Amino acid sequence: GLRVTFIESAAGWLPHLVFKMDAVTDTLDGEALELKHRPSSYFAERRNLWIACDADEPGYEFIAESIGASQMFWGSDYPHYDHTPDWLEWVFKRTERLSDGDRRKVLGLNACEFWDLPVPVPDDTAAVAGA
Repeated sequence: GLRVTFIESAAGWLPHLVFKMDAVTDTLDGEALELKHRPSSYFAERRNLWIACDADEPGYEFIAESIGASQMFWGSDYPHYDHTPDWLEWVFKRTERLSDGDRRKVLGLNACEFWDLPVPVPDDTAAVAGA
């Protein structure tokens, strides 16, 4: 099916927009739209829509709460001149409040799924060398 991702637009705007779209569906205006699904379900349940967060933007946990961590990843087109040199440190800092599983999704697994890339397997040579 059709999959759409929002890239190069940051993501902080999304929680409010999803909230407002869902809220409107509960009004007379929303009833006139005759939607088959609530707007938020196109992210969280139907998995048609994805969003890329900027590495240094705050609020990853709010975005994950509004659409689900499975529909988001962080974006980089390094070098990107509107980011500071420590952008990679920022993405790790900004995702600290997510659960370990959600953090792994946002930091790479979701991108692998969206673009149909192989999931990297951790290199166990360090563990073997220490054994």
